[in-house]
Amino acid sequence: MSCTSFCRRDSLGCLEEQQMPGAFEGRDLAVWQASGPNRCLLDRLASAITALNVLVASGFSIVGLFKPEYVLPAGSVQTQASFIFAMYAAARTLPLALMALAAIYLRSASSLKVLGLLAGFIQFADGAVGLYQHDIGKTIEPLALGALQIYAVSILRKDL
Repeated sequence: MSCTSFCRRDSLGCLEEQQMPGAFEGRDLAVWQASGPNRCLLDRLASAITALNVLVASGFSIVGLFKPEYVLPAGSVQTQASFIFAMYAAARTLPLALMALAAIYLRSASSLKVLGLLAGFIQFADGAVGLYQHDIGKTIEPLALGALQIYAVSILRKDL
């Protein structure tokens, strides 16, 4: 009796290899090879990148509410208008973070792709704001995080 590998989900929802008597049909083997243990590592990487992205963005919006001097351009003074803009930033990023983290928890690749793409575009927009402010840190960091997020979405795109 020959044994052939097959895949089942472990407690974390990742595919793990098992041994099964018999043989795979050609299509089943191709499906397993495309979604085997390496696929799980890539999915976890994409989830980690997305979590990092939305948590960093949320952190900056929270800092903007409580310590605006850390995110305002040098020499700027906190005003009621800057506080209102900080509230708008928090209103945009906090729900996105909650939904993205829920998608990660539920292992919903389709939801994570959409939310991750949105989070990546938001980072690119934040980079454009940093460029307008002539602040290299507020330009490069969001652009790098946005590019990393687009990479994460491309990993998830290959999942379906």
